[in-house]
Amino acid sequence: IISISSIAPLTAKVGDRITIFGRNFSPRPADNKVTFNTRTAEVIESTTTKLIVEVPDGINVEYFYPNIQISVKSGGSQASSSDNFRLAVSVTTFTPTNGIIGTPVTLNGANFNSSGTIYVDGIASNFSFISSSSLAFAIPSGITKDKVAISLNMNGTSIAVPGEFAI
Repeated sequence: IISISSIAPLTAKVGDRITIFGRNFSPRPADNKVTFNTRTAEVIESTTTKLIVEVPDGINVEYFYPNIQISVKSGGSQASSSDNFRLAVSVTTFTPTNGIIGTPVTLNGANFNSSGTIYVDGIASNFSFISSSSLAFAIPSGITKDKVAISLNMNGTSIAVPGEFAI
């Protein structure tokens, strides 16, 4: 009977390699089937106690529940991780790049969910979840600078948004 004891790291992006620790895995990579929710991952290396896998593309994540279930099947046995794995959030752009207090802004990136906070020059701004790649927010009042930084705090990580917003 196989078992999963831990996964490291617990947050990664598509294409990254993660390690699954446990017992009774097959030492042949092809004999271990690893899934992230329903997407099959490539097993790069395996021993009886460790699997190194590549995070697959196309993982279906619910915006309100970003945790991903990792399961391993090997030799007629199956185990699922009790750890909460998540895809790393990334931010690419925002539009527009200038405006006044109250201007609606769209933040673009990957692996967004509905829980987190956007900060504009350190001032919190609530956002609306549009999709896993798009969030909407408004430039909050209280800003006194001409150019301000924007950051997103999501999944316990603070991410600096590239560029500045001009007021």
